[in-house]
This record gives sequence, structure tokens and C-alpha cells, in this order.
Amino acid sequence: MRKLTVLVVFFLVAACLLCFCPVIVTAHYSLPHRFVGTAKVDGVWVPEGTEISAWVNGIKYAETTTLSLPNQQNWQFILDVPVDDPRTPDVEGAMDGEIVVFKIKRIADWDYMVAHETAVFYLNGYTLISLTAEVPPPANLVGQVDLQGRPGASGPTWETPLRVMFFEPGTDSILREENVTTDQGGSFTISDVVSATYDIGVKCPRSLSELVTGVGFPGGATIPVDFGTLREGDANNDDVITGLDYAVLWSFFGQTSGEALEKCDFNRDGAVTGVDYSLLWNNFGQIGSCW
Repeated sequence: MRKLTVLVVFFLVAACLLCFCPVIVTAHYSLPHRFVGTAKVDGVWVPEGTEISAWVNGIKYAETTTLSLPNQQNWQFILDVPVDDPRTPDVEGAMDGEIVVFKIKRIADWDYMVAHETAVFYLNGYTLISLTAEVPPPANLVGQVDLQGRPGASGPTWETPLRVMFFEPGTDSILREENVTTDQGGSFTISDVVSATYDIGVKCPRSLSELVTGVGFPGGATIPVDFGTLREGDANNDDVITGLDYAVLWSFFGQTSGEALEKCDFNRDGAVTGVDYSLLWNNFGQIGSCW
């Protein structure tokens, strides 16, 4: 009888503990929305290894590359777009009902093409989609530079050679390079620019480089870019003005030879004089913007 009483008391205590102790509930996280599909650019299947990405409100939440399908001429991609957790202040993914934008980045490209198709994000979703896009037409660059020490706002002395470099944004990787000569107003034009976003640099052999970042070229557009004033004094063309440049200028001081004018005639007046020395001295110690 005593044993039965002990067992009854034990179970009563255990029941009370279960009633009053907090119950631990495992949080449930929704599965990502899976997008499965194919992609064409200019009506042609994109090659294996093409990057496909998913964006919501301008934020990229997922990316993948196309994979080959057995005995097929096209390639498939699988994108898992994560779900935002509403219990946290951070945005970890998309919310139910938001629009997903898809972008295609081919192997040889450095910028994205926006697909025509979009999709609605929903929790635990699964969507089959076929993406299409076209390569936009080329654009044009109209550049402008100002030159130090030149008389007036234009004229023959404003004609200057320039090395124009198109960089992959945020890097020193040159995607395209052109050698041009400015007109008598300090402007130049480069056509057939692939529609994308670039950092663009210019470099004159006698001046420091200048860089303008994040320049977008929509298809078919003509984009003006002002590179500002080219800083004169880079006599040895190493993109920094130091005592080495002063030594070159001093060795040609007072001369009018072709080599002297090419290296040290910073104001293009036909002689290496104190004016050129003054331009070098005012920019002494500065470095170019491209590197």
C-alpha cells in the first residue's frame, strides 16, 4: 500500500511540473521559393555556366549558373530565393507577394541583362519559368577634359592625346582601351560602347590620370562624362609627379626640340619655360586617380 501511495504522489508531482514548466517550441522556418527554368538571349539558348540571379527591390538574394541537361540543347538553372524572417529587423530574403526580377550575366559579359519575365514570390513556392532577354544596342561616350595653362577656353593648344580606359567597376581590370585626341574644345567621342556600367579613366602622357566611377551606358544612349581638369607635370608618364619629373624638366629647360616639347611643354606654347615649371610645382607630390 505504501508503494502505491508513493507512485501516486510521484505522478501527481510530475503532472504539476509539466503544467507549470515552459514548453520549448521549435521555430518553423519557411522553405525558400524555388525557381527552375531556362534562359535565352537574342533568341539563342545561353551556354552552360551562364549566371542567373534573382533580385527583389534591387537586392540580389540568389544566384546560380546554368547546368547541362542530358540530350538537350538548352541548359537549366535552379534558384532558391530565401524567405525573410519577420521576427528580426534584418531583411534576409523576400516576403510573400513581392516581385522577383531575374538577370542574366553571360560568361563573356561583366554586367547584367534584365530578363523580360518576372515572378511573384510566395512561401514554400515552386515555379517553372523561361527567361528571355536581348543584348542592348551599343552606346556612345562624349568626354570632356579641361587643360591647365592653355590660353583661352579653346584653340589648337587644347588638342591633346588621351588614353581612355574602361574598367570593370571597382577593379583595375581594363575591359576596353582607346587612344584618342581631343578637339580644340577638349572633348572627344568614343562609339560602340557595350551597354554596361564602367569606371572610366583618362591619361595624357604629360598629366596625371583622372577617373570617373560608376558610369552607366543604357543601350543606344549618348552619355556625356566630364573628367575635370588634367593635372600637368607628369614628364616621365608614370602617373605621379615627383623629383624624377623635375629632373626631366630641368634637363630640357629652355629647349624647343620635339622630345622636350613632348615631355615637358605642359602648356603647349612651343617651349619649356618657367610656366611649365610652375605647373609641375603646383601639382608636385600628387598621383593619378586610376591606380
